[in-house]
Amino acid sequence: MPSAVASDGVRTFLSFPPGVIAAEAPALFALSPSGNPQLVNYRQQGALWSSTACSPPPSAA
Repeated sequence: MPSAVASDGVRTFLSFPPGVIAAEAPALFALSPSGNPQLVNYRQQGALWSSTACSPPPSAA
């Protein structure tokens, strides 16, 4: 379970406790526009994960 989740509008960041290592890391899923779960790619740098697949769409201006 992530200890924090944030988004900059382009990427979603998930922060995990220091004890979580890559071998124990779960798969990351996001909901598709139709509401179905889909596996997404992410980058891991230590305890911080980032994914562009989980970011909300930009709001209409």
